[in-house]
Amino acid sequence: MTVEFHLQFDGRDASDHQIDLGQFGHSMVGLNRAVHEGLFLAIRGELPRPRQKLDLVVRAKPPHAGCVDLEAVVVAASGFLPFLHEMLLSGGKEFLFHFLSYLLAKLGGRPSDAEPHFKQMLDAIVQMREADAADRLDERDKHYENEERWRQAFLSLAEKLREPARNVVAPVGRTAEIMRVVPPPGYSGPTTVVDVPMADAIRAKEPLEVGEMERIRVKIDGITLRSRTIKIEDPQQPGRYINADVRDPAFDHEPNIYKEAVGGEMLLDIKPSRRPNGEIAKLYVMNAVPDTDVAA
Repeated sequence: MTVEFHLQFDGRDASDHQIDLGQFGHSMVGLNRAVHEGLFLAIRGELPRPRQKLDLVVRAKPPHAGCVDLEAVVVAASGFLPFLHEMLLSGGKEFLFHFLSYLLAKLGGRPSDAEPHFKQMLDAIVQMREADAADRLDERDKHYENEERWRQAFLSLAEKLREPARNVVAPVGRTAEIMRVVPPPGYSGPTTVVDVPMADAIRAKEPLEVGEMERIRVKIDGITLRSRTIKIEDPQQPGRYINADVRDPAFDHEPNIYKEAVGGEMLLDIKPSRRPNGEIAKLYVMNAVPDTDVAA
């Protein structure tokens, strides 16, 4: 038996079951490091030092026809100790799903989405470490008592993995529109989705928080087709105009509803990213809403 994890890219080139090879390669390199260091912390209980890692190998599986997936397995290297294999099988799949979801949500400006994954990640760590414990009840109690220490350790690891996380999401916004962290079989919660606002927050040089979708009516002052941006009135400062990144696939279709709206108003579903002081860093137009839909 092996421990598997699964990422899936969709939108843009990925909709045609293709993806930029260079960006996909960056994603695999970043993922390899994140998986190694996350499992090291989970199993050893400490942050890895430079060039320190477990005797594990991460291998890509053959791609499926008709989709752009990154499926991989984690296996113990030759000469491994049996306990390591047992620990991985005890909770490794669950840990990797929640760890990758936690990492990308935390760095992607969605801390409220990261918190539930931390809780379930801790459950998976307890399950993994119980496999090597003589007294399983004592092991479980000890780990839950040290929840705050684990929290601080994973916060430190997330910061350490900021550059690998940028690599993981390299295709998002460029050759794919979203990336999914697919949950393991039997998990009843939602699939983790990293969209362009989250990927940009991971890539940003400053901390950003990605807000919930907002439906607002705005004035459209101009459009730039090449960069897929429209100039809209700042919802926080009427009379001031800012550029908004359009992620709506309808932007590429003719007639272009955004071009037709220049000089008028549109009802838009928008996601904002904000700086810690609440100032808007960037707006993302996710969808244009016809007035007929609102009336209905």
